[in-house]
Amino acid sequence: MSCGIQRRRGGFKLDGMQLDALLIVAWPDIKPVMLSQNIDLSRLASEDNRLAPAIASGNRHELQGWQIVRRSSTAYAGERVIHDCLAVRGRGWGGEIAAECELVHC
Repeated sequence: MSCGIQRRRGGFKLDGMQLDALLIVAWPDIKPVMLSQNIDLSRLASEDNRLAPAIASGNRHELQGWQIVRRSSTAYAGERVIHDCLAVRGRGWGGEIAAECELVHC
């Protein structure tokens, strides 16, 4: 593709950046389920006990080089919630992209 964007299974890779979708399915008293087509991201997200509460109470969370940005949350019966997130990883990451995503609500 042009402009340095390469499509790959489960996400996009821009020059120096990687973008992947991440869904967090959460409900009371049960460990959240992390869904992504990126198996490494799914594993990291599943191992971080702070991720789901951080996303539920704010808009982003840093996860070992990834910035997890909440795009939306949908509530379901039984206090179940699905958080639709974008995971961004890049060289020289300083959080600027996550801040921009919050402003434009990716």
